[in-house]
Amino acid sequence: MKREDLNPSIGFDRRIRLAWLDRTAEIVGEALRATRPGESPDPAALAAVRAALHRALAGEIQGTDARRKTVNILTRIWLRVPEAHRALRDEALSLWPRVPDAGRLWLHWGLALLAYPFFRDVATTVGRLLRAQDRFTLAQVQRELVARWGERTTLDYAAPRAISSLADWGVLAPSEDGRGIYRGTPARVSPRPELPVWLIEAALRSSPGTTLPLYDLLHLPALFPFRLDIGLDQLYASFRFLILHNGDNEPLVTLRTM
Repeated sequence: MKREDLNPSIGFDRRIRLAWLDRTAEIVGEALRATRPGESPDPAALAAVRAALHRALAGEIQGTDARRKTVNILTRIWLRVPEAHRALRDEALSLWPRVPDAGRLWLHWGLALLAYPFFRDVATTVGRLLRAQDRFTLAQVQRELVARWGERTTLDYAAPRAISSLADWGVLAPSEDGRGIYRGTPARVSPRPELPVWLIEAALRSSPGTTLPLYDLLHLPALFPFRLDIGLDQLYASFRFLILHNGDNEPLVTLRTM
């Protein structure tokens, strides 16, 4: 079965600035303050968040339709979260006030992986390219995405906008000549011990049923902007994961069934 049959909508097809994600998290945190953990937001809260985001973006996105599409992406990441992922989102909102500005990208990234398989595929493609070489071209990314998602007109503008978003978030540096060449930036070190474990759970939940050797888990291409300085003892101590062993006694990590 092709990816387009499983997930017909690319969804993440706008340039999303990091400042907009920050504002979204703050607005959602305020709107859901009276909501019990795991509950779906009521229509009034959803409408209030959307209205607040339209006001916040009015000075930067002039067209009403373009602004609506951007708000859709922002709320899909932080607000309109499926029930299976709400506990992780609620934990992200709980961590938000305690995480310094430089560490908040960990939370945006994990929720974006969960919200958009297309974003996950972009991140995985970029991570694999940067593992093999010190820079890559937009054309290389687009070829990889076409192979996974098929020939789609949407890809012609979704892929460049996704890469432009990653550049705005500071995880990619574009060439100065504007030729569509990008290189990676130094991997981010977590400012709080909870973030790497939280992000690993988000990455695993974005690919249900995944069981990975420990080394592969800590070097997932989709998590290329982050340095995951955690060991097996921390994963053992976490309620999130189940540690298995293969015939060579190599540790395998999967999600614990709750």
